[in-house]
Amino acid sequence: MQQRAKYVCPACGKSQVRRTASGIWQCRGCKTTFAGGAFEFATSVATTAKVTMTRLKKLKEELNSANKEEEVKVEKTEKPKKEKKAKAVVK
Repeated sequence: MQQRAKYVCPACGKSQVRRTASGIWQCRGCKTTFAGGAFEFATSVATTAKVTMTRLKKLKEELNSANKEEEVKVEKTEKPKKEKKAKAVVK
């Protein structure tokens, strides 16, 4: 008889995740349901997609923070222009 593999739950950290149906996985510890591969909890394609999304989010945050810092530097270095006073014309 083949032994059933248990996987680690990403929500609670317990090794209680088991397959309930094809592509449907449930943690017996926290009762959370996940979608995954038919015979494996995490497929290689899903892992690659997750890593790529995380990397892109981090890159976007870094660019946004760099742009905000540049805007603050530009505002500090710009000197306000003095307005010219209009001369009154007397006739």
